[in-house]
Amino acid sequence: MVKKVDWQSMTTNELFSALEQSVRDLYKARLDSASGQLKTPHTIQAKRKEIARIKTALHSKEKSSKVAANLSPEEAKAD
Repeated sequence: MVKKVDWQSMTTNELFSALEQSVRDLYKARLDSASGQLKTPHTIQAKRKEIARIKTALHSKEKSSKVAANLSPEEAKAD
């Protein structure tokens, strides 16, 4: 599992691909659970949390880019 700081340092494209992969892994884990082949039941919960962390990182990047776009040039120089 990747730590939070690593999610924040990834680019948006990397986050989207990680999100896509995590959703696939969650789907596979749910199928394995339904068929009784899942060895560790915690996998489903861990994947759900990982997806939430990725979505949080994506949302914060989106929000920060909107804030940066709304800054006037004078405000940007002050920071």
